[in-house]
Amino acid sequence: MNKIFVAASLIALLGLCSCEDETVQVNRIEIQSLKELYATSCSNENSGDYVYVANEDAVYTCDDGHWRSPEGDTLSLSSSSSSDTPESSSSEKSSSSDTPKSSSSETNVSSSEKSSSSSLASSSSAKSSSSSSVKSSSSSAKSSSSSRPLYPTKDDFLNPNISYGEYTDSRDGKTYKTTVIGYQKWLAQNLEYETETSLGNKRNSLGLCYSWEEAQTVCPAGYHLPDSAEFAELIERAMGPEHAGYTLLSKLDWQYGSDLFGFSMPKTYYFLDGHKKTPSESGASIWSAGSKISSNDGSTIGQVFYMSYSSTYISRMEYRSSSYALPVRCLNDTLQPFGYRGEYGSLTDERTGETYRTVVIGSQTWMAQDLKFPVINRMDTVCHWHFAIDSLVEVCGYGHTCGISLSAFPRQGVCPDGWHIPSKDEFQTLIDYVSENYNLVDDLRTTLKWEYFHYGTDLTGFGAYPVKGTGNFRVNAVVYWSSTESHATTAWALTIFADEVRLESDFKNYDAAIRCVKDEP
Repeated sequence: MNKIFVAASLIALLGLCSCEDETVQVNRIEIQSLKELYATSCSNENSGDYVYVANEDAVYTCDDGHWRSPEGDTLSLSSSSSSDTPESSSSEKSSSSDTPKSSSSETNVSSSEKSSSSSLASSSSAKSSSSSSVKSSSSSAKSSSSSRPLYPTKDDFLNPNISYGEYTDSRDGKTYKTTVIGYQKWLAQNLEYETETSLGNKRNSLGLCYSWEEAQTVCPAGYHLPDSAEFAELIERAMGPEHAGYTLLSKLDWQYGSDLFGFSMPKTYYFLDGHKKTPSESGASIWSAGSKISSNDGSTIGQVFYMSYSSTYISRMEYRSSSYALPVRCLNDTLQPFGYRGEYGSLTDERTGETYRTVVIGSQTWMAQDLKFPVINRMDTVCHWHFAIDSLVEVCGYGHTCGISLSAFPRQGVCPDGWHIPSKDEFQTLIDYVSENYNLVDDLRTTLKWEYFHYGTDLTGFGAYPVKGTGNFRVNAVVYWSSTESHATTAWALTIFADEVRLESDFKNYDAAIRCVKDEP
């Protein structure tokens, strides 16, 4: 007697019983999805059984310990054999049109354009204080990657600490998360728009793969395939080529990924000559808009952006032949508000010949650069408080109370004629105006000179950048003297950190920078 039986998991799931007969029988059982089939035993004992998978509209047969599709492709039953959602190893072609439609819609999660633009640093940074945090984040990522869901959705690869935007592709209604890194807005998930030649399982959470030629035009309206210069900007904002892999790769999928900026790149399969290849363990590649001509056969070789968590290989631009099909990440056509968009004024200090930019912020006109003043044989930008207000150390220095009368204000100090050292109240006026109309933390600081993911947006044009003064042991910060004394040993100062702005007392014998404000008419 030949006994053909159905796996115990299916019996429990479907309430069906195995059969016995004097002749060979084959059991046909209907289940809903590959997930159920993936959990169903296939061995020599039930070889010949076949199961109808409703979501696939296909019959899979148990053959030599493997479930096989009607085309003969094998469904992998080992959870460790691939990080992809279980699927047939054959490449799939969708029935969608190969011509992308142009209409699309986008929804911003932020409440206004102001909050969206001024949150550049917070949405693209991970609120970490130094590059050493990459290592600690990476260490914690080990346990995170080990808890990878058996069937992850595309949202599982996102960083839960990032505030993402959202975009809906009206061609097919698919929704993607977006992230702002520097002045670029990226889709935070691989494109999954189906064309006649796209490859991959449409149910896969990792997006689809495209030829280099198709990748050039597959992005939705308002987005495009990035070129090498745009990827170079991404690398720079993601802490440089040595660290970009750590900061761009998803924490869920990579042992050392930290995903500091919400780019959330998972391990992704690719295709070579139409055959699916398993994801690389050292990094991920996506198409770029660049190309070159092969010197051997004259064919086009497409450029790719390769993200590697290994500092040995670093993140870089490479080339792949046209026989590859790779994932695509799309970049928004419009640069995000980044940097001052108004007009600067100009001030020339007749004493030194130095010319400075000036900027109007609310009712005040400020120097948009730190004052340089002559010190013995050099020009400097930091000084003790008594020097800033142009007084003797024996009168106003550390341990001495000036007792400057109110009639001595505004105090010109070391500022040029027509300008003066701001008082505590004038700094407070600046803080109040920026807090009401901008993002106080981000929009006073420059887009450069701050440590990688701590850059500002400089939407106000104030242009604050880090200055290390002797005695001031603040890192990644700048301190500006006010003319207001608070104690015999301290005076008020404006301190701008990467993540905070404070008006506080500081020791007079510390060095701090000078920003002059224009005298009122």
